[in-house]
Amino acid sequence: MAKYTPGMTEYLVPAPLPDRITQRVQHLALAAHELLGCRSFSRVDMIIVPGRGPVLLELNTVPGMTATSLLPKAAAAVGIGFQELCRRMLASAVAQPQAVHIHSGSSG
Repeated sequence: MAKYTPGMTEYLVPAPLPDRITQRVQHLALAAHELLGCRSFSRVDMIIVPGRGPVLLELNTVPGMTATSLLPKAAAAVGIGFQELCRRMLASAVAQPQAVHIHSGSSG
């Protein structure tokens, strides 16, 4: 697939949007992340519908981490390199452990 082959797909990060649309998209992405109870990081995919504005397509809590993945590209756009992104992700996981409940049935 083209999106997994370096140079076959062009990503514009940050997206060339007017400031008011950028602010709305950022607000919508953060609101979706919080509403769904996500923690640490997620990738929110949207489209801009003419006459309607941003429409949320999906929220991905396990985004790709390859050279062509969007989360590392977005991090790089705000000055966070790949190693630093990984460090922050790991630190977040350690700082906010999730409770794991394992239920096993007993046969008496």
